Amino acid sequence: MRLFSIPIELEEEERTFGGVLTLRQVIYIIAALIISVTTFILLEAFGVHIVLNLFFCIPILILGVALAFIKINEVRLDKYLYFLVRYYLRPRLFVLKGDD
Repeated sequence: MRLFSIPIELEEEERTFGGVLTLRQVIYIIAALIISVTTFILLEAFGVHIVLNLFFCIPILILGVALAFIKINEVRLDKYLYFLVRYYLRPRLFVLKGDD
């Protein structure tokens, strides 16, 4: 008889990095760091002042951390924003009813 292992938690993401971070969180943090550092280097090459440079780079880092860790009503922020955009972009049908 064959035995199959069944995962205990089916609702939670698997925490693969040190038992603390999930793959999704690591990807968001690394992507935010790469984009922020690239923006910093490019703006520095064009001679943008350091304060203005940080003004552009810090929100990118904050967005990456927010997408990685924040939950709204037990829904991850990235999924929540996806649902929000999908809700506002879906076609709607408005039916006018007369006084019949």
